[in-house]
Amino acid sequence: MKQKSYAALKKELDRVWSIWVRKSASVNEYVRCVSCSTKDHWKNMQCGHFIPRHYLAGRWNADNCWPQCPVCNVFKRGNYPEFAAFLVKQRGPKFLEELIALKREQVKYTRADLQEKIDQVKAEIERLP
Repeated sequence: MKQKSYAALKKELDRVWSIWVRKSASVNEYVRCVSCSTKDHWKNMQCGHFIPRHYLAGRWNADNCWPQCPVCNVFKRGNYPEFAAFLVKQRGPKFLEELIALKREQVKYTRADLQEKIDQVKAEIERLP
C-alpha cells in the first residue's frame, strides 16, 4: 500500500480536526459562532482559527480553534475584533497574548506525527455524543 503524502495527511487532519472542533462545541448538534453568535447545526459551521492556519503551532491547537459561521470565517476574514473579544471574555487578555505568541513558535511535523494526531482526533470524535 502506498504511503500517504505529507500534504494528504495534513488535509485529512484538517478535515477531522474541523469536525472535532465544531462537534465538541455543539449542544444538541447546534453551535454558536464565537464572533457573531449565529446559531446553526455544527455541519453548517466552520473551524475558525484566531492565529491563521499557516502557523503550524496553532493550526491544530484547541485553544486557537473555535466554531465560526462562514460569514465571519470567510467573508469577514475571521472577524478578528469580535473573535478577540470572545477570547478575552472567555479566558482573559493574557490568554490572547499566549495565542499570539504561537506565531513565533517553530513547529515541524513528520508524517508519523500527523497520522498519530489523525488517529487521536478520530478517537475523540468517536467519544462525542
